[in-house]
Amino acid sequence: MTILEYHAAATTSCARASRVTRSLLGYGVIAGPVYVAVAVGMAAGPADGLAIVDLLVSQGNLDTYPHLWAVRGDLLAKLGRAAEARQQFERAAQLTRNASEQTLFSARARG
Repeated sequence: MTILEYHAAATTSCARASRVTRSLLGYGVIAGPVYVAVAVGMAAGPADGLAIVDLLVSQGNLDTYPHLWAVRGDLLAKLGRAAEARQQFERAAQLTRNASEQTLFSARARG
């Protein structure tokens, strides 16, 4: 799936998401799909970013990538869905091998 297809999956306009991605690329940032979801969430709101993350989750390709679950947790928290967010942060903490990330994700899970 291409970056534009991820944008189309979001409830925001493809044009707005594309502007965000072009901005990132203009600064030399390589925009992977999880980071596109973060950018869209920041530019258009957490629900739009979550739409992209949920598409990624449904594909199953990034199931062991802890940042996918941490981003999902962050977006859910911003939407006021604390119980769901907690589960995502716990999953991210279990998946990461980085002690600092594990501490951060566990702290976010505790609220």
